[in-house]
Amino acid sequence: MKRQLTTLILIGIVLAACSGNATSAPEPQIESVPTAWIDSPLDGSTFPLGEIEIISHTTDLSGIARVELSANGEVVRTDENPDSSLTLFVISQPWTPSQPGEYLIQVRGQTTGGEWSNYAQVNITVLGVTATPTTVPTETPIPTLTLTPTPVAPPTLTLTKNAFCRKGPNTAFTELTAIPAGDTVDILNISSNGLWYFVFWQKFNAQCWVTASSGNVSGNLSGVAVEAGPTLPPGLTSIAPTAPACTLVCPSDCQPDPTCTVCQTSGGSACKP
Repeated sequence: MKRQLTTLILIGIVLAACSGNATSAPEPQIESVPTAWIDSPLDGSTFPLGEIEIISHTTDLSGIARVELSANGEVVRTDENPDSSLTLFVISQPWTPSQPGEYLIQVRGQTTGGEWSNYAQVNITVLGVTATPTTVPTETPIPTLTLTPTPVAPPTLTLTKNAFCRKGPNTAFTELTAIPAGDTVDILNISSNGLWYFVFWQKFNAQCWVTASSGNVSGNLSGVAVEAGPTLPPGLTSIAPTAPACTLVCPSDCQPDPTCTVCQTSGGSACKP
């Protein structure tokens, strides 16, 4: 019994001594290593000859600056990361092989510190059949024919004397302006008695009534509409203009005026008693 107790005490002393001399192991340090993956296409994929989209992502704690795409060991494009502070950069890189065959596709990323990641790679096969896009037929619209009427210039009156231009076709109306001899105005309407023209004076953007005897007409008056004009205000008496001197003989198809037989021609007024 005494021998067993002595043995246990010795074992305890040895264990205590070992425990006092032991040191704790250092914690492992995790290193940041840039890493790249190819998400699409999958390894062993087959494509017709045409554009192939390579989708990949690269990650690093310091940020990814750019991604490089290679085919059969040759760099075909390098794309910059618009935000290099991102630790994960996902990118789609379209690539068109020059000919059919077997291709080793490799992608790697570079950190903002200039360190390159490992290569991520897949093997693909490109067949000698060009992908033909599906063409959707579209209806050709039938053009609509739009007829544009040819504008017809109105007849004009070139004044041979200074003349008042009034609010209405009568000398009892107030004068709006005076048109000097030599100026030309557009004829818009004719009074019902044919002795007044409603004109447009472009020089001063004025519209008013002037006597037919104040100038010579140029153009065709047959298409000009007859307009009675405004009614005289109460208290004003209509004053008839003096009839023109009748010295020229009118054609037989002239319409007589109550005062004198008046005929408007391209050269002016012709009339007879």
